[in-house]
Amino acid sequence: MLTNSVEPTCTTNGSETYKCSKCGDSYTETSEATGHDYLLTNSVEPTCTTNGGETYKCSNCGDSFTEPIAATGHIWDDGVITEAATSTKNGAKTFTCTVCQPTKTEVIPATGGIDDPGISGTPQDLQNPTASQQPQRPSSSWLPGQGNTSSYLSIGTIFNYAGLGRLKVIGVNCVEFVKPSDNTKSIVIPKTIVLNGVTYKVTSIASNAFKNNKKLTKIAIGGNIQKIGANAFYHCSKLSKVTIPASVISIGKQAFSKCSKLKRINIKTQQLTKKRVGENAFSGISKKAVFEITSSKLAAYKKIMKSKGAPKSAKYM
Repeated sequence: MLTNSVEPTCTTNGSETYKCSKCGDSYTETSEATGHDYLLTNSVEPTCTTNGGETYKCSNCGDSFTEPIAATGHIWDDGVITEAATSTKNGAKTFTCTVCQPTKTEVIPATGGIDDPGISGTPQDLQNPTASQQPQRPSSSWLPGQGNTSSYLSIGTIFNYAGLGRLKVIGVNCVEFVKPSDNTKSIVIPKTIVLNGVTYKVTSIASNAFKNNKKLTKIAIGGNIQKIGANAFYHCSKLSKVTIPASVISIGKQAFSKCSKLKRINIKTQQLTKKRVGENAFSGISKKAVFEITSSKLAAYKKIMKSKGAPKSAKYM
């Protein structure tokens, strides 16, 4: 019969002692400690310059810990010349953070040569030519390399880029990948593109960009991508592997949902939080999925991925 019972706790073993009512012989069975059941209780988002953090608390014993999230650092655009250099005077180039908008200025050294008498006007004039000097807005069939060079496109302009697909200008020197040229099997989203002599960073993948693409098997995501939109890879039924680069800050809802063959997810970014990963972002992926995560984020990301639909059978390493 049971003569003594000690309940296990999160950190200590329990036990049950039994004694024979006839002869007095006894034995004890040990039950292992349950381990902590941590729940997220508070989250502070990092900014470009300040650290954030996530606090977890055990629902059983109240033990808690806070996992810091490093400041993201400024993400500078490619800059605009605000003062042109001359043969005897330094110029200046101003850069703006695409996230929080502060600026920094770098010196453009004086040329040391002879000024070109054929160039006149302020730096603003040179950056913003008159309407007669500006190229026509590209049509949907426009390809890079046509028309004038060193010309910036207006924010909101959508164009086709040869060999890649449809892109959209979303900021100063920043574009979004909207849709591939066709239902391609393999695609590389580059870090940058060059258009009319101007270099643009490819910083996001639009919502629905590859939705229901039944041919896509391989995707290489460029190192400037910060955002993966909602449903971006929804139901890409042949996609088996993806690497999420260190630059990614957010992943939209159902971004990889129903990618039934997706078995290998290499997460290099350390900037994700529960709020930055959308609902069901990883629901319906392969039951044999393996998440490769940096050791410092393994515990936190495991909780996030599970809460965003990853199968219970998934492995984390």
